[in-house]
Amino acid sequence: MFQELKKRLSLNLKTLSLFKTFLAILTLLTFPSLRLLFLWGLYFFILDRYAFYIFIPLALITLLRLNLNPYILNIGIVSAIEEDYYIVRKPLYNVILHSDENLNYGDLLYFEGAGSDLKKAKSYSDLRKGIYWEIEADSVEVLKTNNSLRKMVYERLDNLNNERLKAYLKKAFYYENDYDNLSSFFINSGFAYYYFLRYIQDRWRKKKIIIPLIIAHSLLFGIQNHIILFTLSALAKYLTQDKLSRITLLMGLIIILNPLWLYSYTFSLPLLFRLFAVFATPLRFRTFLLIVQSLLFGQISLFRTLFYRFYIGLLAFIYLASWLVLIVPSWGLYYLKIMDFITYLADYDWVLKGKISLLIVLMIILFIYGFLKIGRYIQSLLVIFTLYFHLSSPYISVSFIDVGQGDAILIHDAFLQNTILIDTGSPYQYYKLENYLNDLGVREIDYLIITHNDDDHSGNIASLLNDYIVQEVVTSARDIEVGPFYFNSLNNPIYDNANDNSLVYYLKIDQLAFLFTGDIGKETEADIWRKSGPFAVDILKLAHHGSATSSSLAFLNNINPQIAIASTSGMYNHPSSEVVENLKSLDIKMLTTKDSGSIRFYLPSYIQFYTTAKGEFGIIFKE
Repeated sequence: MFQELKKRLSLNLKTLSLFKTFLAILTLLTFPSLRLLFLWGLYFFILDRYAFYIFIPLALITLLRLNLNPYILNIGIVSAIEEDYYIVRKPLYNVILHSDENLNYGDLLYFEGAGSDLKKAKSYSDLRKGIYWEIEADSVEVLKTNNSLRKMVYERLDNLNNERLKAYLKKAFYYENDYDNLSSFFINSGFAYYYFLRYIQDRWRKKKIIIPLIIAHSLLFGIQNHIILFTLSALAKYLTQDKLSRITLLMGLIIILNPLWLYSYTFSLPLLFRLFAVFATPLRFRTFLLIVQSLLFGQISLFRTLFYRFYIGLLAFIYLASWLVLIVPSWGLYYLKIMDFITYLADYDWVLKGKISLLIVLMIILFIYGFLKIGRYIQSLLVIFTLYFHLSSPYISVSFIDVGQGDAILIHDAFLQNTILIDTGSPYQYYKLENYLNDLGVREIDYLIITHNDDDHSGNIASLLNDYIVQEVVTSARDIEVGPFYFNSLNNPIYDNANDNSLVYYLKIDQLAFLFTGDIGKETEADIWRKSGPFAVDILKLAHHGSATSSSLAFLNNINPQIAIASTSGMYNHPSSEVVENLKSLDIKMLTTKDSGSIRFYLPSYIQFYTTAKGEFGIIFKE
């Protein structure tokens, strides 16, 4: 493949080796591990010694920087003020700083405290904003108070009386990386500003206007990621005209200067688009854009994709209009009317939910290669067809969704013809539940089962009813039959304790049996066994998040599950040491959402297995 590309673009072997080297480092940033480092190193050692000698030191430096101690150069500048924390910009990354001190935007700080690695906590939202650590400050010393022009502009925006206007302007000027969903992706002015500068560079005759634009923006709002990317891109373009050499040089500069930049969509998305242009495949750009949206956000916007260039131009217009309002705040009313009109247009967009699988993407690409003359609209229809009919979910599946300290369990059959959700998690974790449902493409829930009214189980009922089609909400004990599923209610007479009144369901799928237990205690477990036993269980949802109030040794021994799931963030020392010891003594494997993230069981008829968000995999052998 690389030799054919070399011949077509007249590239030398060293350029290709560098490109492969930086591509390997990009995968290390996404999946940082010594195992992957070893595999890439072995590949280069056998097939490309030139790449090997460059890759090993760069990769080791990259992994080292990913694990920097938060107290190296423990000085930073307050770059944002949130409700209960500050974001502090340091030389290589940002930190979330919790402090009772009254700090101001732009203050230069020296601070000490204890940190927790956000990368290991899977907070890609924070990583995309350059935030790498979260620190509870023991002491904070303000070394210098900032009275610069930049602070004056920040305070000017912060003192605006209209909250909507303030939010729009701050979005336009400061938060170019603060987006994790499709809507934010399409209204992000920082992303558009990069392409606005590119447009001036490539099309306008008076290119010198770029320099004062960059200087003015940097003086007033700081040197942001899109400014850095444009500057590095211009340098790469100045040094070489070859497309692959240019993107290789750009990737190398980013990795050497600060590999954490690549977590930001402001860097990664333009790089993806450039890679697409370099390889010049039969895949059309708008089809590629649909695939990227689906993989990153679990949604696609059809209208905004078809009119992508129009939207980029519209965002550039919004950015320029934001400047006018900053200079003349009285024009804010007209600005808000423009934004209302754009929001009105967005209401007529067709947004299709679902994260397309890489296997399906490969099949679509192979199909397109097999029929090279296939039209661009047909290509896009292939992606839309795949998502609309849920072709990425061809099996029965049971998912224990990571919603922190709470329960949310999704059961669906092949192609999501029937969907059942047990519990919703707390309101504070709704975004996790929503993201998971959107990634799967869930549009309709046949039964929403609420085991009991505790907030960590029922806190998102209203949000789900607003955002999804929910056919029926179940709050009382009864058997449920839907599609291939029969949920057998195992509830006993009413108890004094609300947790013991949790709805308990037994579900058998082919030969695999699940038991969902809510927050019941040991007494209720014993009553259920006396009333409904004996029965075998393969997968047990540990009651009360693995609390010592449940999961007695006798009950576990009676049902004898292969795997026990604890849905918990680790609060209240869940799962308890007593439950852990009970499981160990009976050789029952335990998985927790705290350690594994969301846990999904795939149940095709010929094999049953599970995967986790942390990359764990296991096959279930039925005796």
